[in-house]
Amino acid sequence: MIATDGFDIEPQIADAFIINARERYDFVITANRTVDNFYIRAKTLEINRNTTAEAILQYHGDDQNVQPTSVPRHCTADDRCVVGTSNIDCRGGTDRANSWCNNATLSNPTLANGNVPGMELLKPVRKDTIIVPSGGYVITRIKADNPGVWFLHCHIELHANDGMAMLFNESFPHHLSPPTGFLIAIVILTTYHHHLKQQPLHQ
Repeated sequence: MIATDGFDIEPQIADAFIINARERYDFVITANRTVDNFYIRAKTLEINRNTTAEAILQYHGDDQNVQPTSVPRHCTADDRCVVGTSNIDCRGGTDRANSWCNNATLSNPTLANGNVPGMELLKPVRKDTIIVPSGGYVITRIKADNPGVWFLHCHIELHANDGMAMLFNESFPHHLSPPTGFLIAIVILTTYHHHLKQQPLHQ
């Protein structure tokens, strides 16, 4: 792996990786095996589906009529705290009594004041799209040198429409004041609650 989202990274060796909506990765394939055909697979992580896209990487000189015989890679990922149980069938075939994750976390006083082990502050990866796992978090550093109101949102449209979005405002000094009499949410709510208090209760 040599780049992500258009920014160079320290080269990393991998035989599989997870990519999400709108992410981009650049990688170099080292073709140093004996002459043969090889599958390149892309598998979705959706529950109750087994969607796989396959391409054939064919070395020059190999028999084009022979199908690749590589074994699909089994990818796993860590949650914050995974209880040791039997294997989890992500397609829905595992009994719930044998498959569960505990989202409990521990408070560590040594992590106060930004002292988080493993946080790379010198040359962190630059990205414009980040995967946030369920129950997880991401620490970002933003250079606020482009005044404006910027939309931060989930790239799954249904999620964004349901409210997984927010605005970064790095241009407060450049904004005009609201016009006189302009309604704001607190005024509307106060008026509404006052209206409710004036209404008789119906039995």
